[in-house]
Amino acid sequence: MDTLIVISTTASILFGIGLSCLGYRGLDDEDHWMKVMENAHLFEISATILVIISLGKLLESYTKKRTIQKLSELASKSVSNAILFTPNDG
Repeated sequence: MDTLIVISTTASILFGIGLSCLGYRGLDDEDHWMKVMENAHLFEISATILVIISLGKLLESYTKKRTIQKLSELASKSVSNAILFTPNDG
């Protein structure tokens, strides 16, 4: 999954850079910066994806830590003494 995230965000950033720098002819054109700003969302999308994935991994590690902690507490509460009950036949 990490490989897919890296590939998609890298492609989005490179595509945004390509459109911003190389995709438009005539840098003296008045509409050039408007066209650049139209494609600024490509950078926002890749940053948003990285933030969401990082938050998801943070929450996952927190819940794993808490689960391990609770399971170790449960395992430490083992029974030390037991009473054997046998039913009477009569």
